Amino acid sequence: DESVQSLLSYEKTPSALTSVQKPLSYKKQSSVLSDESVQSQLSYEKSLSVLGHLSIESPFEKPHSILSDESVQSPLSYEKTPRALKSVQKPLSYKKQSSVLSGFDVQSSSFLQTPTDSKPLATGSSLPGSSTQRIPVPMKLRYSKIKRLSLKGSKESSHFNDIVAEDAHRLVIVRKICVEIYFNLNLIKTIQKNMRCVTVTPDNCLAFTSGYGSGVINIYTQDGEHIRDIITPFTNLYGIACNSDGELVVSDMDTNTISHINYDTGEVSHTTSDTQLFCWPWFIAVNNNNNVIVSEGLRDCIIVVSRQGEKLLQYVTSGSGEGQLHTPHGVCTDGEHIIVADHWNHRVSLISSEGNFLQHLLTKDDGLYLPIAVTIDHQGNLLVVDWREQLFEVKYKD
Repeated sequence: DESVQSLLSYEKTPSALTSVQKPLSYKKQSSVLSDESVQSQLSYEKSLSVLGHLSIESPFEKPHSILSDESVQSPLSYEKTPRALKSVQKPLSYKKQSSVLSGFDVQSSSFLQTPTDSKPLATGSSLPGSSTQRIPVPMKLRYSKIKRLSLKGSKESSHFNDIVAEDAHRLVIVRKICVEIYFNLNLIKTIQKNMRCVTVTPDNCLAFTSGYGSGVINIYTQDGEHIRDIITPFTNLYGIACNSDGELVVSDMDTNTISHINYDTGEVSHTTSDTQLFCWPWFIAVNNNNNVIVSEGLRDCIIVVSRQGEKLLQYVTSGSGEGQLHTPHGVCTDGEHIIVADHWNHRVSLISSEGNFLQHLLTKDDGLYLPIAVTIDHQGNLLVVDWREQLFEVKYKD
């Protein structure tokens, strides 16, 4: 008269008989011993007395000690499922996940922990209190339409550093030794000066971070005429962007900080105080909420901080697998997503604002080689420049 309960939910322990060969689902509870009491499936207060000195404190963390050493491999992701009786066959299907392993959440059927024998593809950690998320299956917004654009009139052969679209017609490309301004892809102006990165200012001018070992921000007109310089207390500026308040935002690789600078007065209004927040802040971008997106090339990650310097998100995943990064360079945002030039993986990746990898917008198969900088033009298209001085236009959403 004894029965074996379902492997999906135990309320009483399975019978220690070896001759029962019933299937895997029973709605009635097991009656192993009438005088024995067993608590809930989550914890046992009393141990089984079937085998005397042997007891089970938590059958959901380790196999039953009264059972055979054999185990049944689960069709989901179980490490081992205890086989109560040698004759019980492998389960055919499950509609719910078992709570046998602590790595699964039975209610939500979502991963709480990553198996120790596998590496996560990518993780995004958001505000304090939220948990690391396992990356979902990549979601395609639409099939990317990729076009390789031809720049006309340039005689330079030095590699690109940065790119920005001034308006629907003007394009500014920062090379290693000069700056080029294009109108409808035709070169109209060359600035013979070593710059690093560029952004468009509130009055539609151009702001550049100067070359290596400089804390100077150079301001030019749309046509490439020098207006003035902003002298900052920093010594190694690299990335530059502009927020909705009209402030210039810059990264300094000597102090490993992000600072906000008044565009009119040149005064520093705020600098991140946590010296451990960044290791080597490189390219930056600013989203609609004035949060700053920073690429960390040495740590293979993307960090997002608030206007006040509080870390909001960190996308950390190093390698060449799906969604992983290897020395990220330029970053930009389209208001909904983070777009990053994954330099050594020869691709451009799309990441959600929550820090989840979505898809690759451009890869080596499209002819991309060591992407350096990315920007969104005034039509909402993505522009990408790479080490081979190629310019790509990517239409990836409606």
